[in-house]
Amino acid sequence: MSQLPGALRAIHARPRWPRDWYVEPAWCVRALFELVPFIGPIHDPACGGGTIVKVALEFGYEASGSDLIARGFCEGGTDFLADYTPRRSIVTNPPYVEAERFVQHAIEVAERVAVIVPLTFSAGQRRCRSLFLPHPPALELVLAKRPSMPPGGTDIPAKGGTTDFSWLIWDRQHSGPTLKRWWVPSDAGAAHGAAN
Repeated sequence: MSQLPGALRAIHARPRWPRDWYVEPAWCVRALFELVPFIGPIHDPACGGGTIVKVALEFGYEASGSDLIARGFCEGGTDFLADYTPRRSIVTNPPYVEAERFVQHAIEVAERVAVIVPLTFSAGQRRCRSLFLPHPPALELVLAKRPSMPPGGTDIPAKGGTTDFSWLIWDRQHSGPTLKRWWVPSDAGAAHGAAN
């Protein structure tokens, strides 16, 4: 049998990693900072091992991180959803099960917000009504290369990614429709942009 029926596929699916800690590769953070300017300082409220903070520092930004759990980069113990510290910019790879709540809270406390999420995050009637219609992003930056995001705190190697991702960016100063751009690896050509 070439493909398992839906029920069997679900049984054999890999369970979600505790607290949805999956590690974004540095190249996809660089893709964001190459194409989108930020006002500093930048804060990552789900910093994990610190990839986003380290890349932000590479680009000359002042940057900091916090996390609910200490994962080797910061102390841990900071619940972002209960943290109302005003921020200039938030850039994060949120735990997917909390991604919508992270975004809703981030756009309350920060002037500019960028989250990396699977492309499917932008779909769905409920999320459209609760998030995207009242708070349309300024920009969607689609990654033409699929990132591999292995579980954090493991020695599972990063292999070829199987899920499409994009950066969604909200900006308090933005008005009008959401713009859409594609980031293409430099060996495959330049990034392209189009209004959505």
